[in-house]
Amino acid sequence: KAAAERERLDERCERIINTYRGPQREEFVERVEEGTTLLGEGRTRRALRSFEGALALDEHNTELRFILGEYYFLLGKTIEAALFLRTALEEQADHFGARLLLGLLSGDIGEEDAARLHLEKAIALYANSFAAHYGLGRLLAREGKMAEALPHLKRALALNPAPETHYLVGRAYLDDGRPEQALRHLQKAVRLDPHFDVAQYSLGFLYWQTNRIV
Repeated sequence: KAAAERERLDERCERIINTYRGPQREEFVERVEEGTTLLGEGRTRRALRSFEGALALDEHNTELRFILGEYYFLLGKTIEAALFLRTALEEQADHFGARLLLGLLSGDIGEEDAARLHLEKAIALYANSFAAHYGLGRLLAREGKMAEALPHLKRALALNPAPETHYLVGRAYLDDGRPEQALRHLQKAVRLDPHFDVAQYSLGFLYWQTNRIV
């Protein structure tokens, strides 16, 4: 797993370097490679400082802006993440990763309209994204728009049958007044993860509501 992650980081480093067209290539490459090495060592904050130094040498580098946005997002630094992701999209409006992360981030901070817009555009760019369908389905379910949420949640489930997705689909069916379908998915969520407390609670509530014996 560590080797695969290192390979992925090296590929991203290469993409960032390949898009550089300025006169300070040697310094730019040094800063990007240093940042990549630091990420691989788990020294994320120092890595971001190296990447920011590289960005000062190539302000229009979309991939560099995206990697900064991504890792600030993972650190929970929403203001910094949003800044880099938005400017990445200014450089490349069809950047799937930036669309996806900005959609998820916008949903987390309560900007539902922006979240929906970005996630819909992410799905238009890559229809088989579990994260985009799951994020949009969860957002719509939270807004009570079950009819709109279900197709995205079911698509996410087809892409990755995780217990959390089964739970969300079950809750959407339950809120939509379809207990039989809800029961099936809540049972699967609990079967896949017996310690999934909120799914256990919803399943128990459904058993009680429908007078079923466990």
